[in-house]
Amino acid sequence: RQRRINFQLPHDLWWLHNNKQLPGRDNVPSWNYKKIRTNVYYDIKPTYMYEAQSCSCKAPETGGQGCTEDCINRVIYTECNPQLCPCKEYCSNQKIQKHEWAPGLDRFMTKDKGWGVKTKYPIKCGDFILEYVGEVVSEREFKNRMASRYQHDTHHYCLNLDGGLVIDGHRMGGDGRFVNHSCEPNCEMQKWSVNGLFRMALFALRNIEPYEELTYDYNFALFNPAEGQRCKCGSNNCRGVIGGKSQRVVINNASCAAALSSAEEKLSSVGRLRKNARKAAVGKKLPTKSSKDKETKPAAVKENIVANMSALAARLSHLTPVKPMSHQQKCFVQLHHVFMLRNLEKVKQLRERLKQAVRGGAGTTTEISTTAPPPTTPAVNQADVFLTQLNALSIPRNIRTRRLAQAQDNPEMTKTARLANIFRNLYNAVTHAKDESGDMLASPFINLPSKRKLPAYYQRVNDPIDLATIEQNIVTGVYKTVESFDQDISRIFTNNVKFYGRTTDFGISATRLRKVYNIAKLDYVAELEEILGESPPASFIPELEDPGGEEEDVIRCICGMFRDEGLMIQCERCLVWQHCDCVKADTNVEHYLCERCSPRKVDLEIPLEIVPEYATEGQKHYMTLLRGELQLRQGDTVYVLRDITNEESGTETTPPSKHTYKTIKNVKFTDCDIFKIERLWKDKKGERFAFGHHYLRPHETYHEPTRKFFPNELMRVPLYEVVPLDLIMGHCFVLDINTFCKGRPVGTDPQHIYICEYRVDKYARLFAKLAKPKVPPVCTKSYAFEKYETRLKISRTYTPHGPVKGSSVIRGRGGRNAHENEETTAPTVSTPVAAVPSSPEDDELPLARRSQQKQRLNTILLRLLSRLPNKQPIDLSYLLEPGRRHRKRPALLSP
Repeated sequence: RQRRINFQLPHDLWWLHNNKQLPGRDNVPSWNYKKIRTNVYYDIKPTYMYEAQSCSCKAPETGGQGCTEDCINRVIYTECNPQLCPCKEYCSNQKIQKHEWAPGLDRFMTKDKGWGVKTKYPIKCGDFILEYVGEVVSEREFKNRMASRYQHDTHHYCLNLDGGLVIDGHRMGGDGRFVNHSCEPNCEMQKWSVNGLFRMALFALRNIEPYEELTYDYNFALFNPAEGQRCKCGSNNCRGVIGGKSQRVVINNASCAAALSSAEEKLSSVGRLRKNARKAAVGKKLPTKSSKDKETKPAAVKENIVANMSALAARLSHLTPVKPMSHQQKCFVQLHHVFMLRNLEKVKQLRERLKQAVRGGAGTTTEISTTAPPPTTPAVNQADVFLTQLNALSIPRNIRTRRLAQAQDNPEMTKTARLANIFRNLYNAVTHAKDESGDMLASPFINLPSKRKLPAYYQRVNDPIDLATIEQNIVTGVYKTVESFDQDISRIFTNNVKFYGRTTDFGISATRLRKVYNIAKLDYVAELEEILGESPPASFIPELEDPGGEEEDVIRCICGMFRDEGLMIQCERCLVWQHCDCVKADTNVEHYLCERCSPRKVDLEIPLEIVPEYATEGQKHYMTLLRGELQLRQGDTVYVLRDITNEESGTETTPPSKHTYKTIKNVKFTDCDIFKIERLWKDKKGERFAFGHHYLRPHETYHEPTRKFFPNELMRVPLYEVVPLDLIMGHCFVLDINTFCKGRPVGTDPQHIYICEYRVDKYARLFAKLAKPKVPPVCTKSYAFEKYETRLKISRTYTPHGPVKGSSVIRGRGGRNAHENEETTAPTVSTPVAAVPSSPEDDELPLARRSQQKQRLNTILLRLLSRLPNKQPIDLSYLLEPGRRHRKRPALLSP
């Protein structure tokens, strides 16, 4: 049998339970920690570069307390130094360093918030209660702990200190780690300087009754309130999540009005009170409705409006300032009725008033939430502090404001502000540069062009940027490094030169601005080295020999060739180089302008200065010739019209002539020959001719049917010919594989670019690989050649004859059939004209119908084979399938 016996604890466990030494329901992840009295620095060393300041207080004569509310150190939240304070042992401004915490603090377990702290004795408003202590770690170390060690903890004990430091109270701490959050707190956390080190202390916001729980506003920096930690404070103005004021979920206008009205009253005391407005708001009660409501209605309405504005400002405080609109953008808004411009100005003014209304109520304490990224100061305050520091560097001032003090206390922000000051000077040097007529060179680059008027700009430029965006980034402190600013400035010049061209007005302005920017950078190299502690990046420092020089000289001659040879002269305005022989320039001239900067007529037909040996009598050879308005040069590759008879030109007495570029219409470039010009000349009659060699397309050569080509591949053939210029239709480009995969000439159509890797003999039968060219066939400099972002990967997939059809091969002792031998010994040739026509019946017959007919034919043939008068039917179905051989069955397996 079994009987039921009540469970009885062992004596040791019962004794621990009876003496309240068992964890019990209090077994939360916060019980295992080491209790400490002062902060412990973990991975950083505390800085002691602090010069103590003595106050001007007088020691009390009657033995009372010294350093009261009028102490200068209290005003700046600094405790007095025991050795320098004139009050000596009577100083009351040393409670944090002496650990004089409020008596009667008791830790207890709350209903649903874990541990909490309450007081047994009353605490007056403004009194020091306790200090928040723990391990002082860097922000990086704290992130690593949150991602690994504290990943599964439900309670978190951490506080943002200063300058990228965090007080981690998980493993070590005091009773301050158990003080809970409340949206209507009775305490606040303040940052005090004690002997040169920042320490966080808890002060009373109002009078606290005995056995009342101590709470303060964590002020989490939540980036997504939907995923934030749920607030369980239970107050009337609970925000729903433990977040900042700008992230509240539910807003009570009455409480905001009370806080705002109480903030307007000036308090006479100047003690440790961090924010008198918020303290007074908690200490006073809201006025109740009475019979005098009608008389005080205008004032109440005004209070409600102001309260609503402050609440709205708290929501909108994280928004960035509205970017000023250009004249072009304003015209677009008015034309398309996007919004009213006056409303935009009203929004700007309202937002500015809202920011001013909310600045005074910014919290001093910032908790760190595990559901959001590491906390920072609210964006609007951070931007204001940075802007104050930036203005202080450029405008000397004698008064050190609180915002300036906050900026100077942060070394990272000070470094960023000093860099931004240099960046702003470089920006001003670029934007204030003028040309010869006094116009600003940077005016076309202040704002980006309109997408509606110039959509091609955004198609060719992958990452557009303008000077207005750079100015906004400088003011807001976006540029943390020298490389980021230098890349953005250089990107403006590169984008505009790439789109508009190096020799256009915009391209010339961008080039001159680059020169101004490079020269201005030399003046700040030493200052940047002092700020960074090392020399600036090599990409930022220009060359000392020619700081304003470009990466490469630009050649733009009237001949259209990019050869860097012979005597050349440079234009003073657009800085392009031209051949002296082409422009007939005087080499001794002091100032020279090209034909675009100084408009004048030039002859685009440039003769050779030296008569070549191959020239015959009556011929005048040229470097460039004109065919109508098309300029042809030596070395160009062109389309040549084939001999096509013009039927309309013939008469009864004269035969019809051939077509030229003037008479033919709707020509296809695929029907033209590709020809490379080697010589150009005029005869005695003035007729123009070109001499050179041809290129063949794949279908114009003799090759194996299985040979594959690039879709745009050509073969050089040693067939030289004299061609009249009237037969030339246009330009094309023949490149080697390396140059083709790298990019293409600027402004060319991809369908007119070809690849040539092989040459053939004059019979177009034998293929031989061309030698690798020492010099690319075209100029590959940035002003004449557009490189691809990623190198092209090409493969030979084109077969001029289509896919090779499989032939039925009987794999016996014979090896090959006669048909295969015929195909192997006789290479095929095909031309565009001599193509094998397919029967119209085969083309019109659908594939589905053809398969049905084949299946039906096979069925009939099998039926006929089965009716043959043999003793044993022979299976000849293998004859119907190509490539299948007859498998003889052994005699043992035969029936």
